[in-house]
Amino acid sequence: MTSVPEYMKKLYKNKNVVRAAVIYAVSLLLGGLGFLVLGWYALTCFPGLGSGIALALLNNGHKKPVTYRSVISTIFMNVMITLIMILLGAELLAIFLGLVLGFVGSSLGFAFCRWENRKAVVVGEQLVDIYDADMEKVGEMEEREAHDKHQWHKNVHIWVTDGYRVLVQHRAAQKKLFPRKLDTSAGGHLDAGDAVLQCAKRKWKDELGLPWEFEDPEEAHLMKQWEKLGEHPRYEFIYFYFFKGKPDIRKSKLLDGEVVGIKWIPFDKFRQLIKTDKFCPYGKEYWDLVVEHLGKLMD
Repeated sequence: MTSVPEYMKKLYKNKNVVRAAVIYAVSLLLGGLGFLVLGWYALTCFPGLGSGIALALLNNGHKKPVTYRSVISTIFMNVMITLIMILLGAELLAIFLGLVLGFVGSSLGFAFCRWENRKAVVVGEQLVDIYDADMEKVGEMEEREAHDKHQWHKNVHIWVTDGYRVLVQHRAAQKKLFPRKLDTSAGGHLDAGDAVLQCAKRKWKDELGLPWEFEDPEEAHLMKQWEKLGEHPRYEFIYFYFFKGKPDIRKSKLLDGEVVGIKWIPFDKFRQLIKTDKFCPYGKEYWDLVVEHLGKLMD
């Protein structure tokens, strides 16, 4: 269980939480000052707009697209703020303005979140567990910082074959590492405290929007990788899952800013392409392991 200090540290690390707090504090200050001159109108308008933006930022998780649930929860909170204004005796016009500007603020906040997601600005702000070379945990760090400071952390890669083809994804142009490259079927860094299989299932659903239809494996294959890939040294413990199945990729819902396409590639062609610059340059040891285990699943 996450302790209160650890939880507060994560909140502080989440830039959207900090932004939300600052925006709402400023809106309350402006509302209070405006109330002395304009009355209820200013007291409602400024916090209404600020609360809309703040709630949108708070409801939008890192690396997640804006969801219907976050939209509904923000609308609900704006309605609650309006009810509070009624109980405080605000005038009808002030209530109406506060509600309308709350929705306007929500729209602005969500628009900002989507814009930020498209730029992949928030990629790397998630916390990951940091390890020593013997895979003993030594702390937590932001993903981007872990890369920049060459800290050991964990990753999970999912590879899927239907028996003669391999499912691969096409990375988005906004990705900081290896944009526009072909990559594993799904995968990514483990968040702090993540279990490996739990992370794999979440990455599969988040990135591809497909249901998890594979039997849970007893264990994952593990590879310790230190390798300088271009200008990017990797200090990672990579967990591999290899599955045989045929997910219906026509029903996929790709994660905006992360994945721009998925496709099946015949295994023989796949073995040739991984030697080119079409794929992420994971190194010979990595690709030898992948080809070996995928080969065992071929018909």
